[in-house]
Order: sequence, then structure tokens, then C-alpha cells
Amino acid sequence: MKRRPVPIFILLTALAGMSFLTGGCAGGGSEAEYPFKDGDYFIFEKKPPQSGITIFYEFRIESTGSGFTVRRFQEAEAPSGEKSRTEITHSEKVYDRYGRLLRLADGRAAGRCRGNYCFLWIKPGTRSAGSKIKISEIAVPLTVEQPLMLDGRRVLPIYYGNSKYYYDAETGLLVDRGTLGKLTDTNRRDLLCKQSP
Repeated sequence: MKRRPVPIFILLTALAGMSFLTGGCAGGGSEAEYPFKDGDYFIFEKKPPQSGITIFYEFRIESTGSGFTVRRFQEAEAPSGEKSRTEITHSEKVYDRYGRLLRLADGRAAGRCRGNYCFLWIKPGTRSAGSKIKISEIAVPLTVEQPLMLDGRRVLPIYYGNSKYYYDAETGLLVDRGTLGKLTDTNRRDLLCKQSP
């Protein structure tokens, strides 16, 4: 009995499916890995008006071998110089090496935010006005707005309700988080462009 040739569109469909399973799910192709290393830290400073207190929010990178965890600390400094520091464990998250959210560090599921990207950095393909991006703190897609100057630096803003994120337009690093203040200290100065004079 003579076998009939398999229609070409069936072969193409099967190949496309295999490509998705072997590449897309594994983060292959042109997916960029996040530039973070074990021990990297990013400290944001906020001075609530009329409080006299300075609050520091520190995000510290801890390698997991196949990705990284973002640890979060909060330190309050009173006018007297007295300090108190706590780790905010309920909001710590685990990511794969491509920056995609896997789960919360305490083992809880990430819910609708699973697969969204770490909010500390945005990839080159999303650094233009009109780009859509999903960050790990917010479930819905957000739109990158027109660039503007902030403290002498060209930034890309992203807004969601009262939440504001400002990213270095050249490197993609988060430099201002609105309610959490501005980036004032990091060991990754290589991820920051020089501010305009």
C-alpha cells in the first residue's frame, strides 16, 4: 500500500510546536540573562516629609545557581542617629536567570505575577516609549512612557496608579521607585550612565 506524503503545513506546525517546547519554555533564543551577580545590592533612600526620619530600602541579590533571589531590607534612621533594620521576608522573590518570577522566597506561589520580570532592571528590547512590559510587582502589562530628565539623568517612566518607576534610559536600571525613594547606593555603578552636568 502506497503511503501518502504528509502535507507541508502539518510538518511546519509540528516543528513550530517543538521549537516552543524546547526553546520558549527554557528561556532560549534571544532571551537576555539578567546582569546581576551574587552579593549585588541596590539601596533606595526616602525622607518622608516632616518626619525627620530617613528610610533606606535595600534589595540584595542572592544567587540560587539557576537564578537569583531578591532579599529586601528596610532600615529607619532617626534624627538622633539611632537605626533599626528589619528584613521584609514576605515580599522576597525568586527568579530564574532570565529575571522571570518563579515564586516567593517563603515558598508561596507567585500567582498572576509568575513569569513577570524582576522590577530592578528592564531589558534592551523594552527601553523605548510605547513598549509593553510585565514586572514582578504588578500582574498587568504596563506601558513605557516617553523619556524625561530626572535629577540630570534621562529616564524612562512607568506608571501604575500611585506607583512610579523610573529606569535609566540607557542601561535599564531602576533609579527611582517613587514611594521607595531614589537609588543612592549600589555596587553596580557599571549599570548606571553618568548624569548630565
